[in-house]
Order: sequence, then structure tokens, then C-alpha cells
Amino acid sequence: MTQLSLASSNNSMVTPQKSLLKAFISNFTSESFFSDIASLALFPADFGNSGTIMNSDSIIDNFKKFLKDVTMTAAKYNFTNQIQIKRQAELITSILTVRESTPIIVSYDNIYQYINTPDLAAKKILNNAISNRITSFEKFKENLATTVNIINTYNEIKSISNNLLLYDYLIDSVDQNSNSIFESIKSYRDLVINSYNDLSKLQTLNKLDKPSDYYVLKDKASTNALSKSLMTYVSSGYNYFKSGYEIFDNNVDGFESASIHIVSAPSNHGKSIFLINILRNLIIHNIEDFEDDGAVVFLTLEDNIPKVMRRISSIFGNYNHKAVKSLYRESSQHLKQSQKVEVNSDTNSNLGSNININIDTVQIQDNVVNIFTSVLDKAIGEVTKYKVALVVKYCTENTFSTGDLSKFIDQLRVTDKVNTKLIVLDYIDCARPTASFKAGDDYFNQGMVTQELRKLSVNLNVPILSATQNARVAENLSSNMNNSQIGDSYLKVRYTDYLYMTRICYNKTFLDNDVAKQVIPRDINTASQADLAAYEQMCKVLVPYEVKITKAKEGEKDKTKYMLFCKENLRIYDNVDQYIQDRKQLIHNTNSLEKKISEMLVVNTNDSLNFLNPGNF
Repeated sequence: MTQLSLASSNNSMVTPQKSLLKAFISNFTSESFFSDIASLALFPADFGNSGTIMNSDSIIDNFKKFLKDVTMTAAKYNFTNQIQIKRQAELITSILTVRESTPIIVSYDNIYQYINTPDLAAKKILNNAISNRITSFEKFKENLATTVNIINTYNEIKSISNNLLLYDYLIDSVDQNSNSIFESIKSYRDLVINSYNDLSKLQTLNKLDKPSDYYVLKDKASTNALSKSLMTYVSSGYNYFKSGYEIFDNNVDGFESASIHIVSAPSNHGKSIFLINILRNLIIHNIEDFEDDGAVVFLTLEDNIPKVMRRISSIFGNYNHKAVKSLYRESSQHLKQSQKVEVNSDTNSNLGSNININIDTVQIQDNVVNIFTSVLDKAIGEVTKYKVALVVKYCTENTFSTGDLSKFIDQLRVTDKVNTKLIVLDYIDCARPTASFKAGDDYFNQGMVTQELRKLSVNLNVPILSATQNARVAENLSSNMNNSQIGDSYLKVRYTDYLYMTRICYNKTFLDNDVAKQVIPRDINTASQADLAAYEQMCKVLVPYEVKITKAKEGEKDKTKYMLFCKENLRIYDNVDQYIQDRKQLIHNTNSLEKKISEMLVVNTNDSLNFLNPGNF
């Protein structure tokens, strides 16, 4: 373990004399700032009438808590003037206590009647407050708002204090040559990534950087100012993604920035598959709008990357999913068999055998790599055009949080130089809240995850798409889909912007009247016998997939659409014609893959040994 990593987990380490954290904290312990607080405490006005959102008692408690904490911090990090800070903080606390017990009576002119200040440093603070007294209520309100914001900033800096200390330890580590240059650079990189994540905690700073959060529209000049802000937002900070699915594009106008969308379905009803289908459609229908450094992120908390890539390969590449699965199985079998043969060959050679076994394991490995590359190039390349990056990440179930997600997005920006434009998380039920996790309380935990995802979507200004599982009652396919079927926590309904209930309708075929009128773009009653026969065959692979909008922050809700889930390539279609259009390519791609599987694993062997016949071994 490096010295830097030790620093983050061992609070007993001595803080360096020259410390970034100490430099920040010292700004909150200056005589001028303490004098400002004392002056506010002495002004004859009620804090609760100052226009802040906090009442009078809350402000006093906030001041006292700050003074106590800053005193402890000064001692913890061994400030040279910690005794002076303690005395000054005690003085202001005494003034606030007197103010609480005798409100309005305490003033600049009579404070010495209530407290004794034998300490010179504390007396200086009080004299400064009296000499620079506040003379108007308007000035009092202005100073109070500023001071409250400064204390909020102090609390935010304390929340990132560990990261600030790591800069100090890194400098010491590099100065002392205690780590290799490679370890030091890696520590620096990790530190920068953590710093990106910490920036989201500095809300006071973020407010300064962001446009005004209110506008007084009273004349042309004020409307023009707002118009310029809106222009800046739509030109750079806003994204709108068409989904390519009728139900989303016609009723909720697709997926826009700063919104969270949840797909909710019973167990084993294609939540993950639908997420991947939506992701594919979002990329295809918005490919020209992505900038060169744009990225879409797919995170799985349930299946590992190989299993996810099987589904992505099938859906993106238009392969029969059984053929893709066969590629994994056959590749594994033959690679393992070649290794056994190689061992057998070595053993026979050591025994002086004249058997000559020529199994080229490297060639088999190269063949396997080539076929995986061809599948992935076709699947990913045809969808993304390699214009937008597709990021696929596996996260450990029940340990990954929204805070981890935020950090990962920062990591992508720093180390991979890509900017995330869309996030798909599979899925909420396997995530955990960042900080306020309650063991065994799924209702609270899943609600907090959803709320944190919504906040993250606003902070990053991107849409976030996720999924959740419905309660068991939703497995009744004859029931009406509604929000009461949500599993574990109704807070997910409350905190999401859009909620889509879905299910695979195994009890129907797409020739049923209610389904046919939505998925067959012509009157089924006028179809020819040949068409009907073809439809009958398609019913074996196309299953009705019902989607209902049950919550829409903007747009139409309670809209239902039948779509078609294809059991071959795992794609979800709006109508049967889309499948017919894909079918020729699906057959071609699958046949080509199956041929490669059967051919590419054949290697040169001697006549007495057929590699593809394990019975010869």
C-alpha cells in the first residue's frame, strides 16, 4: 500500500506544516470573519426576520456549531494560533448565548454588561465589531446572508477535507522519493479523479458558476437577459434524444437532459433487454448529434460483461442470440481441449514417444479473437459508426452507489477524454444509496437511489435510464398495469420523472385483435392467405410486448403500446414490418457466424488425430 493510500485511511498521520487544507480552513478563522459574526450577533434585529430560509434559533445554532467545529479543527490540524481561535470562538458563543436569553436587548453599547473578556485576542474581536457596527437593517440582511453562505462553504470544504489532505501527502511522498515515479503519477491521476467528484459537493461554488436561479421579468431588458441564458442552455447544455419508439417519441418527446426514466417489469420480463434496445435506438436515431468526444454509458449491476456483451452483440449486430451463445460455448470447449492435447503431447515427448501431435494452440486463440472481433465490429461499428463511444461497465451488486457512478463519469472525462451524454443503469434494485444506506430497508434505500439518480441527471445535465422490478402481483398478465405494482418502494414512483410499466404477454399472439391493430401496419382482415401463413410462422418468434406510460413529468401518461419481442435476436420492434425488414440480414448474419464457428476452430493436425473429434484423445 502506498503512502498516499495510507493517508486516506489513517487519520492519525501528522498533517504537513504547509497544508492546502490548513490554508483553506485559516480563511474561516481570521479576526475579520470572527468580527463579522460578532457584529451580526450584536445588531438589534431578529435573525428570523432577515429574509433567510432559516429561523432565528436555527441561525444561532448554525453559528455555534460552526464555532465549535472550527475550534476542534484548528486543534486537530495543529494550527499555531489554535488557542487564540478557541478564545475568540468562546467569546462569540457567549454573545450568542446572551442574545438567546435576552433577545433584542443586547447591543453594541451594552455588551460589556453581560460578558467578561479578559483575553486580549477575544477583546480585539469585540472591539472590531463595535467599531465597525452595522448601521442599517438592509446591511444586516446582506451581511447575514453572506456569513451563512461562508459557513456553508466551510462545511462543504470539510466534506472534501480527506481529498485536500491527500494533496499534501502526495507532495510529501514525491519530495521524499518514498514511492516510484509510476506510483506517484498514478496517485496523482486518482487524486484528480476524486477531485472532480468532490466538485459536485461544492454547491456554494456551483451556484456562483451557474446562471441565475431566478429572473424578474419586468421589461424588454430583463426578458432579453433570460433569452440569452436560454440560448446558451439549448446551444451547449441541452440534449434531446429521439428513441425511435412511437410510444416515447409521440407521448413524452423522447429522452431529454436532466431527466430520469425507469422501466419497471415483473421478474424475467426483459427489463435488461429493453434497456439495451432503447440504448441502441437512442444511438442510431441521434448519431449525427453526438460530438467526437461523446459517450453513452451502460452499467450492469447484475450480469458480468461477457454476458452483457452477448446480449449487446445479438441486439446491436442482428444475430440470433443462440448462435452468439454457441460462440462462447464452442470457443471455450475447443480452447480447453487444445490445452489438454498440448499437455498430452508434452507428456508423451517426455516418455520418449514417437507420436507427433501438432496442435497449434496459438492459432486457435487467434481464430477465437478474430471471430469475436468480427462480431463486435459488426455489432458496435454499425450502430455507433465509432462516432460515439459505448462504455460498458460491470459493478458489484449491492455495493455500487450513485456517488460511485458520479466518480466513474469523472474518471471517463479525465482518463479517457470522453464526455458522457447518456447513462443506462441496470438496475436500481441492485444499487445502494451513497451515504444514507439502511440495512434491510429496501423501501428507503431504493427510494434514495432513485432520488440520487435524479439529482445526478440534473448535475450532469444528461438523461439517465434505469430499471426496477415489479411486485409479484404484476405477473398476472390479465391485470391492468399501474404504479401500485412497483416492487419494494413506492418512493421510486415519487422520485422518477418518467415510469414505464412493461411485460412480455406470453398469453397473447400478435394476431390477437388488440395487438394486431398496433403492430401490423395494415388491416389484418384484408391479408392474403400467404401473408396469414407467414404471420402464423412469425408468431413462433415474435411475442407481444406491452409498454405503458404510468408517470410522465411532462407529456402524456396512461398511454399503452403493444410492441414485439423477438426471441431470435432479442430486439424489440414497434411493428412486424420492422422485423421483416431485419429478417434477411438476421439469417445472413447468423449463418455467417455459425459457419465461422464451424470453420475457424479447425487447425492443422496429423492424419491420426482429428482435433474436432475429442473421442480421439
